[in-house]
Amino acid sequence: MFIKKNIWTIFYFLLIGGFILLLSLSFLKWTNIKQSIETENHYYTDIISQSFHSQLVQFDLLLDILGTQLMANNSYLNPEKSTLLFDRLLNKNKSLAGFGFSDINGNLVSVSSNLKLLDIAKLPNLKQYKSTRNSFLKALKSNRLVLGRTYYMSPLKQWLIPLRHAIWGKNGRVMGVMTTGINIKQKNFFLKNIKLSKERAFLLLKNDNN
Repeated sequence: MFIKKNIWTIFYFLLIGGFILLLSLSFLKWTNIKQSIETENHYYTDIISQSFHSQLVQFDLLLDILGTQLMANNSYLNPEKSTLLFDRLLNKNKSLAGFGFSDINGNLVSVSSNLKLLDIAKLPNLKQYKSTRNSFLKALKSNRLVLGRTYYMSPLKQWLIPLRHAIWGKNGRVMGVMTTGINIKQKNFFLKNIKLSKERAFLLLKNDNN
């Protein structure tokens, strides 16, 4: 009887010990998998973040230089000259939906030819249109590129990430705002070249407090 009792004691001890060992091994395995996934996610996040930041820096310089050229020779006063300049740069930047220059009241005074075909009168006033108002007003107070909220532009039938850059005159006052938009459906959109597994997805979030 004593031997039988000891056998059952040993059995339960081994059973509980084995169960605890199994739980420990499973937890370690789960931890390793979790760390591996987090490492991969951080890797992809860094790539996407750096790529997007690099693109924004390029577009910032592009809009700044473009606006400076318009001011230097007063091309902004001549819609035809402005359009030629816009079209030349648009042909080299296929991921952009178009270019526009607006006055400080949000009226588009000159645009690239693809937008001119739509008739400027039909294009929204950037200061009044709900989807563009906040980023436009913010651009008027900044000397840096301003990223707006993604919205659907009906005239172009495209989803765009709007980019705006105020153009400052020699008198220290804002003369107008250069505007463009990243066409997120365009095949040259940089995020299209980032290959992710079917189990992964990413979101681009904008902090409106910055």
